[in-house]
Amino acid sequence: METVTKIDYIFSNWSKDSVCPGGQVIVRLKNKILYKKNFGYANLEHYVPITDKSIFHVASVSKQFTVLSMLLLQEDRKLNIDDDIRKYIGDLISFNEPVTLRNLMNNNTGIPDQWELLNVKGIKLNDCITQYDLIETIKHINHLNFSPEEKYLYSNSNYTLIAEIVKRVSGKDFISFVNERIFKPLGMDYTFIRSNVSTVVNNYAYSYIDEGNEKYFYCPLNMSVYGATSVNTCAEDLLKIINNYMEPKICSEKTIELMLNAPILKSGNVSEYAGGLMVGEYKGLRYFEHGGVDAGYRAHMFCIPDKQLDIIILSNTNSVVLSAAVREICDIVLELPYNESFTFKSCDNIIPFGNFSSTGDEPLHIKILDICGTPFIQRENSLTKLIKLDDGSYSIGNLKEKIYFENDKLTYIVGRKQNQLVRVQPSVCEEHELKTGKYFCNEHESFIEIKEINGILNVYHNRYGYSPLFSITDGKGIHKKFMFDLGEEFQAFMEIVDSNTLNINLCRSYNLKYIKVD
Repeated sequence: METVTKIDYIFSNWSKDSVCPGGQVIVRLKNKILYKKNFGYANLEHYVPITDKSIFHVASVSKQFTVLSMLLLQEDRKLNIDDDIRKYIGDLISFNEPVTLRNLMNNNTGIPDQWELLNVKGIKLNDCITQYDLIETIKHINHLNFSPEEKYLYSNSNYTLIAEIVKRVSGKDFISFVNERIFKPLGMDYTFIRSNVSTVVNNYAYSYIDEGNEKYFYCPLNMSVYGATSVNTCAEDLLKIINNYMEPKICSEKTIELMLNAPILKSGNVSEYAGGLMVGEYKGLRYFEHGGVDAGYRAHMFCIPDKQLDIIILSNTNSVVLSAAVREICDIVLELPYNESFTFKSCDNIIPFGNFSSTGDEPLHIKILDICGTPFIQRENSLTKLIKLDDGSYSIGNLKEKIYFENDKLTYIVGRKQNQLVRVQPSVCEEHELKTGKYFCNEHESFIEIKEINGILNVYHNRYGYSPLFSITDGKGIHKKFMFDLGEEFQAFMEIVDSNTLNINLCRSYNLKYIKVD
């Protein structure tokens, strides 16, 4: 099978006959375009196809431009990345630990994530969020998840702060600075930061969620923010920033080294995150990359410098897992040996319908339903059928996501990542010490209420409604730990600290303290 046909197959979800969202794909090898195709529609309502000049929101792929802006100011000798951030934005900091600009760009500050903190206050990601909302949220953070450089934990807050530092130090609007120092000199003519959701964008690709069942849901993005996200561009333009990493045009070699060399953590381990870019090895080959996810948008930039292989994928939907797709393309182009990421013993286990929760650091809840003998999974917008595969796992409709059941556990696989979940039951009131009543988080001005409904403990939030509290056990008895699911924005673990205090932990924000107030 020739290279083009093999790559086409990766994007089969976008090349079906029906009208569907899709994306742009470019593969470049040794400075020659090896593969370049557009799939699907930028606008389903008006049947507008995706073209070379379609513009995509690229979410966290934006972070590299924010970091590069700060490093350009270091080249100008207007700041030093080993300074404490208080030197530049002291009025925005309420926690005590020292954090440097280098910590911000390396994502090892321990600062909780801005989006999760907005979520606990009841602000959803499709609400009209402004830069002011983000700054005000970060200003109230009075504790870190961990000591700086203790570990790498992704936090969007870091890049909102870098953008603010760039603005203050340069004396210019952040967007003007990025345009003048990065986009224009590199000839990125179709690239800009959309800091105001009201801005009209020509050739804009709209955002859609694919639930894997031939149903697409419009997923608007209403944020007017910058720093961590909001660069809008096309695949051709993103090749130009890769060119700059290979042969610096707008900055020094030292600046590129700072962006591509991952730091050593206090544990002695090498972090996988450098300066606005993720770095590592794939099958013995050094790479750098970054992905992005906002609403239905997906973006991924992947580069293996030693092979001069560059891959850009931009999409307005979620039906292809881009982190896996770029590696599949890498295998095809470089003729690397194929290794099955996950293998399962084929079995005919009876599906344990019900609720499943993760038990580790990342809260995740999944509900499996039996509808007339057929298994379905509850997605955010609809139910999607589970389809049995030859390896014993189930695909989630036509999505490239899989579930494998074994006894009362399941493995949920998305791309290269697998999540282990265990079956859980709603908490019965008399089995726990948790007191009903209202609890308040002063740090982030957030209320939750614990209520008993028909003998079951529930958590209530005035924006998200109710969720049962699911007990997390270790096989030896019930711990003082619960999982709740108030929708995509607010899945979390809850722990009892004492008779009047609860801790809530999200993926990137730990130990949010809630005190009983009635």
